[in-house]
Amino acid sequence: MLDNVADTFSSESPLLLGIGYDSHEPIAFSVAWHSACVTTSIPIACMRLAAPVVAAALPTYTRPHDPKQSTEFTYLRFLLPLLASRSTEGGIYFKWALFIDDDMLFTDDIANLVADAWSNSGPDCAVYTVQHPQGLTPTSSTKLANVPQTDYPRKNWSSVMLFNLYHPVMSTLTPEYVSTASPADLHRLLWLTDERKQLGRLPGRWNWLVGWYNSDEHGSASLVHYTDGGPWYPDHRADGMDYGDEWIAALRLFEESLTSQRSLGPYERFSARDPPSPKWSGYPNSDDPYWTPDEEEAWQEHVRTTLIADELIFAKEHGTLPVIDVYVP
Repeated sequence: MLDNVADTFSSESPLLLGIGYDSHEPIAFSVAWHSACVTTSIPIACMRLAAPVVAAALPTYTRPHDPKQSTEFTYLRFLLPLLASRSTEGGIYFKWALFIDDDMLFTDDIANLVADAWSNSGPDCAVYTVQHPQGLTPTSSTKLANVPQTDYPRKNWSSVMLFNLYHPVMSTLTPEYVSTASPADLHRLLWLTDERKQLGRLPGRWNWLVGWYNSDEHGSASLVHYTDGGPWYPDHRADGMDYGDEWIAALRLFEESLTSQRSLGPYERFSARDPPSPKWSGYPNSDDPYWTPDEEEAWQEHVRTTLIADELIFAKEHGTLPVIDVYVP
């Protein structure tokens, strides 16, 4: 099966990796993409699903911010098939796209994810996910920046989705539909018209939930998901976690590739504790005060004018997102 995967992807038609982007934790996005590049054996390309950029590309996407959504990209993931289909940048075209949350780390070759999907369910499904069982119990009652945990059917199924972009059901995921469909319809994949034939299965190692899974019962991870908050949060780092050291090692490897020193993002400077958990030292803004929501407006202006400025221009002109990187091993 791995040979079939290798034959499917090329520099002209790589696997598209669409990664959710939350502006409060840009380092999570960067490490996720870098970890995919250093482990892959097939060509991959990257789209950054940033809310302002998606809004610029798709004016008919009008879904308002939901106070219950825990990230800025909660609903944007369902627009990846459409955005991929519109992309013709550099003569590249896409047949398959993988969405992942930003708080993830590849420890295995992404080609093996595709091979596992096709081995388990065949290559003709519309979407493939890890189908976590209902009733998993987390080790913490809060997640991310002190957000309360909630349980619901098919929780975390949509945090990793391998899309077959040529499947007809992808046409359902229009900006208008994603703007108006209920959260349950979207995240429980109720937009599929024949789930038995259209929903494929990935092994649990491709969405290994830190704080929910354990190695004795669930084995080792190929794609680690720090769903309750990763080591970039001072509070979570202070408590320790499975695969925490692996993420920090991946961070250091990513930082070695940079030509200038980065600064800490908001969630790297946030603590909900008194006294606060220590921030990382040695960065240009390590000695700045801890981040508070009072900084939000200024931070978002920095995001729009600096971090994603070029992507905003591209999106307005082309009606899709730019491919921000292509990696050919």
